[in-house]
This record gives sequence, structure tokens and C-alpha cells, in this order.
Amino acid sequence: VEHIKYIVNFLIHSRQTIEENENFRERVLNFWRYIYNKLKDKELRENEKQILGDISSLIMFLYPLTREYKNWLLLSLPYIQQPSIFIEFLNEIKDKGDKKENAKIIGEIFIKMLEEGIYPSYSERFIESIVEFLYQIPESREYAREICNLFVENGYYFLKDIYEKYEK
Repeated sequence: VEHIKYIVNFLIHSRQTIEENENFRERVLNFWRYIYNKLKDKELRENEKQILGDISSLIMFLYPLTREYKNWLLLSLPYIQQPSIFIEFLNEIKDKGDKKENAKIIGEIFIKMLEEGIYPSYSERFIESIVEFLYQIPESREYAREICNLFVENGYYFLKDIYEKYEK
């Protein structure tokens, strides 16, 4: 577990170099793919849950979003340790690639995160940006509406203005 944590931290701190070299980014994706394939179909031990939580920090390299990447994120989601940072990078990658496909994947991930009881309230501006993005794509408006409703049901009202803007 410590080895994986060390590798993930190294990769995060090497972000600029990795993003400048597609070969490096592909290696990061292969690393995550390997972890995912090893853990996806088994009863997870605590150390494996920690690995999934750690590796979710590499979300910044998952662009453009694909169904495969969505599966990786959904497996890691219950174990993320820094949901506000996760949301910040989810917001960052939303504009990389096909916006309609990204909106669908982001909507599914975000709702699953909220259903897991993970409410990253410290990243309001990123949440607002994602919800606004979802509302702007007709096929994803329902995701935005559900996210707003889930936040309100749990006592968070900062999305009220965005909700009222689109739900007139």
C-alpha cells in the first residue's frame, strides 16, 4: 500500500511532465488500468480500498472521459479521501473532449458520489461550475436537477440560484 501511495504522490507531483508527454500519460493510465483490473471483481480488503482511494487522486489524467475511465472512478469513489480535490479535477476535465459524453459521465459519477454520502462542500465553486455545465447540455439537465435536489435534501443550499435559473 505504501508503495502505491508513493507512486501516486510522485505522479501527482509530476503532473506537468506527464501532461506534456502523451507516452507518460499513457503509462499512468496503464497503471490505473492494471490496478482496476486486479481489484474490480473481488471482495476488497482494507488496504485495497486505500489503494483505490489513493489512485483516485490521478483523476487529472483521465481525459477525455470514457466509459472505461468512468468505471475506474466508480470503483474508487467510495474510498476517495479528498472529495474536494476530486471535484476540482472533475471540473477541470469536463471541457476536455466531447462535452455531451463528459456531461453524462460526470453526472453519473457525481450522483453516485452523493448517494455514497460524500458531499464535498468545501469546493462550492467547482460544484457550481459542474452543475451549470450539466444544465447547459440538454441531455444532462436531469443529472443537474438531481444533484441540486440531493444537496438540498442534505442541508446544502448553495446551488439554489443555479437551480432557479434553469428550472423557471
